[in-house]
Amino acid sequence: MKKGDHRRWSTIRKVLSTHDRTTVILTDDQDKIHHIRVSGTPEKEHQEIYEKLEVPMLLKRHYSYVATRL
Repeated sequence: MKKGDHRRWSTIRKVLSTHDRTTVILTDDQDKIHHIRVSGTPEKEHQEIYEKLEVPMLLKRHYSYVATRL
């Protein structure tokens, strides 16, 4: 990788695999399906890799309406 990091991609993937994201799927009383994606706070090592790869910071919480249940 550029920017002074000489680790293998397999190592980088292993480090980033510990940064958790969870998706909660809800159905409301009108049978609408909602997804709420929640990201954990990145540790220092995660943040350094994201910055070197120029990955924008993930939102702590992302909401999306998906569909209406049939």
